[in-house]
Amino acid sequence: MFSPMMFDAPGSENNIYLHLLFSSVLLFPLMSFCGAFFPWLLRRWEWSAWFFLMPFFGTGFVVFSATLLQVKCSGDFACIT
Repeated sequence: MFSPMMFDAPGSENNIYLHLLFSSVLLFPLMSFCGAFFPWLLRRWEWSAWFFLMPFFGTGFVVFSATLLQVKCSGDFACIT
């Protein structure tokens, strides 16, 4: 809900790391839902249990993009890359 507020700082719309963080925050609920729904949908195949790992990939993507923003831009949303 507050994700669009990340783009309030002047110049933040040009920050690629901020776009990566924004997209990872938006994809996290989708990946969590898919991680719960796909194993049930594809329960006849033994490899379908691997879909339970999708929320962990979503969490890792959010943590990775937040860390990348912190390292490359010192946590500043309006950093020039």
